[in-house]
Amino acid sequence: MMSVAPARPGLTAAALTIQLLGGFSVRVGEHVVPSTAWRLRKAAHLVKLLALATGHRLHRDQLCDLLWPEIEPAAAYNNLRYALHVARQALASAGMMVLPMQQGIVLLAPDAPVVIDVEVFIAAAVHCTDDLAQYHASIALYTGDLLPDDRYEEWTTAHREDLRARLHDLCLACAQAHAARGEYAEALPLVQRVVAAEPTHEDAHVLLMRLHASRGHRAAAITQFARLRTALAEEVGVAPSAASQQCYTDIITGIYPAVPPLTEAALPASPGAPTLPVPLTRFIGRARECAAVADLLTQRRVVTLLGAGGCGKTRLALAVAGDEVANYPDGVWLIDCAPLTDAAQVAQTVATTLGLRGEGGRPPLAVLTQALRSRHLLLVLDNCEHLLDACGALVVALLGSCAHLRVLATSRAALEVAGEATWRVPSLTLPGAQASLEDLAASEAVQLFVDRACWRQPDFSLTAENAKAVAAICRRLDGMPLALELAAARLNVLTVDQIVTHLDDALRLLSAGGRTAIPRQQTLRATLDWSYGFLAEPTRLLLGRLAIFAGGCDMAAVES
Repeated sequence: MMSVAPARPGLTAAALTIQLLGGFSVRVGEHVVPSTAWRLRKAAHLVKLLALATGHRLHRDQLCDLLWPEIEPAAAYNNLRYALHVARQALASAGMMVLPMQQGIVLLAPDAPVVIDVEVFIAAAVHCTDDLAQYHASIALYTGDLLPDDRYEEWTTAHREDLRARLHDLCLACAQAHAARGEYAEALPLVQRVVAAEPTHEDAHVLLMRLHASRGHRAAAITQFARLRTALAEEVGVAPSAASQQCYTDIITGIYPAVPPLTEAALPASPGAPTLPVPLTRFIGRARECAAVADLLTQRRVVTLLGAGGCGKTRLALAVAGDEVANYPDGVWLIDCAPLTDAAQVAQTVATTLGLRGEGGRPPLAVLTQALRSRHLLLVLDNCEHLLDACGALVVALLGSCAHLRVLATSRAALEVAGEATWRVPSLTLPGAQASLEDLAASEAVQLFVDRACWRQPDFSLTAENAKAVAAICRRLDGMPLALELAAARLNVLTVDQIVTHLDDALRLLSAGGRTAIPRQQTLRATLDWSYGFLAEPTRLLLGRLAIFAGGCDMAAVES
């Protein structure tokens, strides 16, 4: 049964607030949508699914597969249309028009601020440090399991288990923080909460044993091991691990194993070893840019390279980072954010890349801030544009705790954090209109085109015969590295003169990237689609309207 609840601690005012932990309720501003407004159960499920989805959007096919998996697509689409109608009516009763469908994508509320209690809890858990107040505040946000009335809906299971695991990690980490202060009585109920919910959680049982032993309660510690052994045998059919049995042996022989202190985690052996990928192609030019960025890193602790897709941000960052290895005794580490889709993955990915693992389920950010506190290292955060808030929050937390850390980021937009220096990556140098053959050969754009052309035609070189066409290609493509590489790749089927002719249809022409390239850089259209995919709906609408200005425009023209 769906419940109507007041706002919970930790939730800020928003146009649309959805609560999924401990029950389902929806508020529009200060108005609660009554449970009677959800005349159709699937209409409420639709809203729940969108609230849980990344970006609060799902394709209609995904919704149909999740809500009506056993019926024909046409019937499922009809059901979806009706469920949308009912859900819109429910939200309209509180004064909000939402749930548009655009090009097959159903969006929750694209033009309104939205707060989901699940997201508030995850953000708090991810950004927890070893501060006890933060731990307790984060744990308080978990007001119950996800959608208990929908526990038998398959689409809730993975989300529910993930959230419960996050809660248990927080409880164990908070208990360890208390134990580090000698506050064993305060730690006990936190660990007992985990064991009660997950009787086979071996780490929690062992921590309880240690807490009891640390308080001098030997019998309670021995009893706890017996409970662990029984739970594992009955539910999993295995015996306790060697580590658990050693803890038990120590206790019965009079050795009271203390709770492990929250010591500084160690980076992997040989932290100065190469952690950057080895490029498959030659790095062309950019000497001035490398020097400028390296100099900026000596003055600022976070530098963000800005530019459009394909302008060479990543390659420049890797070149600078490679030159800086000797200046960072604890290594230079590349974190590729492009594959990440969830803000909660950022800190975990950094910790995994560095080989760090939180003992007792400590949150990744707490592990990172402690492990890197005295380290001298450079983090290269690549492709941050779709996770700006998460990357920015991580950078702020790390720089605030780790005095010798530097961050070099690449993004299509600034992180907007205090102390950030932004540096826009320019195009490669272009030949002049009346450049000689020697001047053409000195142009970075020409050098890149010729170098990549040799991958398709090993005997290709810049000559008096092809110089004019090569220069035209470089100028038409504005010295953009990705576009030049894609153009050079067409030399397997076209001459340079034919490439010039076909540049009027650049999106079709520049579509022959190598198979080893990442998908979004195999064609120019894919690069544009990658960028377009992360635009908010109002921004997409504005971009479409700006398309009428073929030669560019000023602000006055836009506003008119």
